[in-house]
Amino acid sequence: MDFTGTMSDLKKALETRATRIRKSFPQISPAICFVHCPPSIPTQLAACWVVNHAPAICEETPTWRALLLIDPQRQQHSFCSGYELETFLLREDIEALIDRAGESFYLQDWESGAIAFLDGLYELLRTSCEFSLKAEKEARSQISP
Repeated sequence: MDFTGTMSDLKKALETRATRIRKSFPQISPAICFVHCPPSIPTQLAACWVVNHAPAICEETPTWRALLLIDPQRQQHSFCSGYELETFLLREDIEALIDRAGESFYLQDWESGAIAFLDGLYELLRTSCEFSLKAEKEARSQISP
């Protein structure tokens, strides 16, 4: 979603990366939203509202949404995810990912930052999935005689 006109040139590159995430993890709905938040609304609050109430991200429930909200005017950004997705993402990993993307946003390089964020999110999800599968396999081996 782009309410600022920032993404017109980025749309294809971002959609390609979001599609890769959706194909690999069909339950997850990744999104990047560019919006100018009013000064009285923190970006984190706006991100939580969009994740939980905006129907434009996907038709499913918001529990598997992953949203990076960017306010280019205030040079702020925030990540928010649905509560089911949160269990698979370590907060430290997300913060490191946001910090890396934030370096580009600080320089107003929206394309590099947004692409780095989606690529990094894909890698975090892949790693989390591998870890979960390994843990499940170990648990099953302890149960089976």
